[in-house]
Amino acid sequence: MDLMSGLYLLRIDGARKASAVGESVPGAFAFILRDPKDRPVEGWSKTGTIDRVRDPHSAEYEALLAGLAFARERGIEYIAVFSDSRTAVNQVNNLWSSSAHLADYCERAKTALSEFKGWQLSWVPRDWNKDADDLVGEALNASEEHVIHATD
Repeated sequence: MDLMSGLYLLRIDGARKASAVGESVPGAFAFILRDPKDRPVEGWSKTGTIDRVRDPHSAEYEALLAGLAFARERGIEYIAVFSDSRTAVNQVNNLWSSSAHLADYCERAKTALSEFKGWQLSWVPRDWNKDADDLVGEALNASEEHVIHATD
């Protein structure tokens, strides 16, 4: 079996520094990609910082978009994505409407997912997403400020 046609697993997480509601502050994202045999894909884990992010949901969308782009660049056709953000998961799955500031993120995520032959985006509890959560915490905790996650 050609592994590129199997189901890959992508775990994502996004977070931001604590601040007043609506204030744009530094954020970070992380993702972990595993192949159909549950082996890490080369370059399987990535983190990145975001200069300004309005809320933890925006950071979660940044993680989703970065992880999906990484998977498509490798020719992956089928992907199951796991996030601990109910907001992002339910908006992309058309279960909740998008707030105005997340609508563009949601549309970009839907477009990115449509490039796969098959996909699934599912919510998981934060403790089931520990590896991605730990990575985003490391990326964001370069300073001692409090971190906010999108685990609504």
